[in-house]
Order: sequence, then C-alpha cells, then structure tokens
Amino acid sequence: MTKILEMPDGFYEKTIHPSMYNYIKDKKYLRRNAAITLGNTGDTEHIPALGRAMEDAEEFVRGYSAWALGKIGGPKAKSILELSLRKENSSTVVNEIRAALAGSIGT
Repeated sequence: MTKILEMPDGFYEKTIHPSMYNYIKDKKYLRRNAAITLGNTGDTEHIPALGRAMEDAEEFVRGYSAWALGKIGGPKAKSILELSLRKENSSTVVNEIRAALAGSIGT
C-alpha cells in the first residue's frame, strides 16, 4: 500500500489509470484509499510514508494521511502531525490534524 500512496504520476497515468478508468478516475482517490488502509493496519512501519504524504499537493491526500497517522498513533506519528499542523494552510486538513492529535493512541 505504501507504493500506491507514493506512486509517481507517470506510473499512474500509464499503468493504473487505463485499467481502472471506470472504477477510480483520479489518482487522489486511490491514494486516499491507500492512506486509509495503512492507518487501519496500525503498523508503525507505515508512518514514514504517511509522513511524506503530509507534504502532498492534494489536500485530500494530506487529510486522510493525517487521519491514518492519528489512527496508528505513537510519538513519531504525533511529531509528524504537530509539524504538519504548523505549516498547513488548508482549514480542512488542519481540522483533520487536530482531530488526529486529539485521538492519537499512545502519544
């Protein structure tokens, strides 16, 4: 799932999009699903990939990555969320980060 979350645009356009066009028409939805899946695993090994996704141009991806980090919890996830909160411009993502911080497990 981390590979889906971090897939380059060219790979998506050439390989994924043609076969999934009628199912998922935009890369951000596939990446959102990957973030949700990673969060639901609860596996701290996914924190670095989710942290990188917090830098994504799509606020949609950042918001769900924040949720996933909150779901996984722990000091590393909390640190990424706090750093992201200081530089985030989207009020939607800020709200998601705050909710994730409030509900983080083991922070």
